[in-house]
Amino acid sequence: MVVALAALLGLGAGCGYDAYTDACYALIDTYGARLAECGYYTSAEEGSQALHDQLMMEGFNCDMSPVGVRDEDELYDECLPQLMELECSVAATMLPPACEEQIIYRR
Repeated sequence: MVVALAALLGLGAGCGYDAYTDACYALIDTYGARLAECGYYTSAEEGSQALHDQLMMEGFNCDMSPVGVRDEDELYDECLPQLMELECSVAATMLPPACEEQIIYRR
């Protein structure tokens, strides 16, 4: 039902720090909130948890895997606001271009 979260992710190598973890959770929380507003989940928390669980199943973890943000200004100034404005008819299958591969993960 939910767009493959791998589209949000890039792959890299190295060590992460808190700003990357914060960015990862901001993306998941914002997307989860929008999906809840669109009726895919009963609450923003449930949506965020489902997205987090999906990431974990795909081998990613916001607490340990992020090593960078592709463009932090674009993430916070464009991607997150655009996520909250996605039409509900496409929210589960399409992401704004500003959100593509924003969080860089090591695998």
